[in-house]
Amino acid sequence: MPLRFIRADLARVQVDAIVNTVSKRPIVGSGTDGHLNTVAGPELLAARKQIGYMHPGEVAVTLAFHLPAKYVIHTVAPHFLRDTQPEKLLRQCYLGALQAAVERGCQSIAFPLLATGYRSFPKELAFNIAVEAFTDFLAEHDLDISLVLFDKQSLAIPSPLLQDVQSFIDDHACGRLLAMERRRRQWRDENRNYCSEQLENLDHEDFQAMFELDDDLVAKDVGIAFNKAYSPKASLEDMVAHLDSGFSETLLKLIDASGHSDAEVYKKANMDRKLFSKIRNSKDYRPKMQTVMALAIALELDLPTTEDLLSRAGYALNPSKLFDVIVKYFIIHKNYDIVKINEVLFEYDQQLLGYN
Repeated sequence: MPLRFIRADLARVQVDAIVNTVSKRPIVGSGTDGHLNTVAGPELLAARKQIGYMHPGEVAVTLAFHLPAKYVIHTVAPHFLRDTQPEKLLRQCYLGALQAAVERGCQSIAFPLLATGYRSFPKELAFNIAVEAFTDFLAEHDLDISLVLFDKQSLAIPSPLLQDVQSFIDDHACGRLLAMERRRRQWRDENRNYCSEQLENLDHEDFQAMFELDDDLVAKDVGIAFNKAYSPKASLEDMVAHLDSGFSETLLKLIDASGHSDAEVYKKANMDRKLFSKIRNSKDYRPKMQTVMALAIALELDLPTTEDLLSRAGYALNPSKLFDVIVKYFIIHKNYDIVKINEVLFEYDQQLLGYN
């Protein structure tokens, strides 16, 4: 099952288990602990007192009471400057909480970013430890993990990467405008009988809307694409007889060619097993675009193959959509780390790859 990053109130996230970072002694702390106790009610502190003293890296489980979850998993995060081997202890917090959730039959769990408050962990280091622990655990288990982040500064994205992505976005937007202008001039040359006054009054958006130019045709020859699709020489029977493989069939062929198992692919795609099963078993199932893109990333497809797979699901890369341009950047640069891609998508407030 997948890993997702969200900005939300941890006390309101609908999951089976919520992780609470607590003090060693059974008291109500500040920050996340204080907020969760307020929402859960006094029963949570009473249950915490029954657990007693806890050491850094330890976990314990209670009911969630008035929180929208079944359980609260309490853990004592280490102090970065005071505890011995704090990175190891922090990883132990994450893995211990995950194991406790699985042992209780939980299908979903939500974490705050542990140890980044008064426990003084650098946010980048804490984030990387969390993601590594989640990734390792998900390789062997099925669990829905949400990392609830307070702000974008919690992410560990190197600034050179963000700068490079932003430059790519800027260049892409400029290139699209130039392509649209070229298409407009080409159409004008081919349709000189059209009222020149009307043409002069058309802006780029009007031009695109009037002639229904899909964004995926901006970088192609519109006339040729139109003629191929609507050639009078091709009868309906001919076109139906030569239908190409659909999305599901093509995907399964790509998986077979990759040499990976289904489980390896859907886990690498940050995807739910049940969703993958729908795709595999239903020939006409139409997944969401971000699901198709996640599978393309998992299979490490190049850009033409990705575009072909998208088209078989009824989609096309849109040069005016930020999500599409960001994922295209990573494919072009052969960076198929889906967690890193989702970090950047989260930074730009876009939907994440995989998940559902």
